[in-house]
Amino acid sequence: MRDFSHLTGITIGGAAIALAVGGLAVTPAAGAASQVPARSAAGATTAYRMLPRIVPGGPMKLARGRRTRVLASRATEVASTNWAGYAATQPNRSFRYVRGTFFVPYVDCATTADSFSAHWVGLDGFDSDTVEQAGVLAACNGNTPQYAAWYEMFPQFPVYPNITIRAGDSIMVSVFYRRATGKFVIVLTDTSNGAHFARVLACPSGSTCQRASAEAISEPPTSSSTGIEPLADFRAESFSGIRVTDATGHRGTLRSRRWGTTKIVNISEGGSLLDQPTQLFQGMTFDNYWMRSS
Repeated sequence: MRDFSHLTGITIGGAAIALAVGGLAVTPAAGAASQVPARSAAGATTAYRMLPRIVPGGPMKLARGRRTRVLASRATEVASTNWAGYAATQPNRSFRYVRGTFFVPYVDCATTADSFSAHWVGLDGFDSDTVEQAGVLAACNGNTPQYAAWYEMFPQFPVYPNITIRAGDSIMVSVFYRRATGKFVIVLTDTSNGAHFARVLACPSGSTCQRASAEAISEPPTSSSTGIEPLADFRAESFSGIRVTDATGHRGTLRSRRWGTTKIVNISEGGSLLDQPTQLFQGMTFDNYWMRSS
């Protein structure tokens, strides 16, 4: 069993990650170094002590040797070693907005000790090197469930704002690209307790944020030391109310005549099914079901 008790700050790659403290006003992301607050609220646990090496929300990794399938619903299906869910894509065009609601899942740490899961909504990453996103981490520190909210402008490291989330809480995430400023507005709200954060963020230096996809995903995060981590038993994650707007202003759901829809199934490097989505209902609602940890 790995011991996280000595980790009270967060430093990755030699640079400390700046943390932003919640507030409804949208504020630019800070660049100064900060430490992760080691705190917990009654009835809630946090994952801060295990954060230094955990990176949720990287770009999708296609599984080797698996072909794309065309489904009867006019969607395609691909297998990935780190994503499960749905993505809206449109070659040579871009998206400017995605919104979705999901729950902080209950993780069963009795069966999957020292394991992790991330659940999020965002832009990019399906076939690009950046991801603009926010979500929750539901993990097992030994046999203890722990939870944290985060946002990320991949390839930058994730940031974990100091807000409390609990298993069962309803989370709403929106990511909006503001063309006038060339920046992204990322908002996460725990609609169960009112906790929230909002940030205005530029595309990472040296990267091009193509906004070529919009997605809702459950995944096993990666780590700086071991690659893809074991997937915590989150049982089921429900995504709903997913709305998408493209760069021309056309509004829809994950399914539209204006863009393609891809169902993504998560398998291990050895080919075992880890988690998979149900059929997409009305283009905006589906569940992801956990199958195994690795």
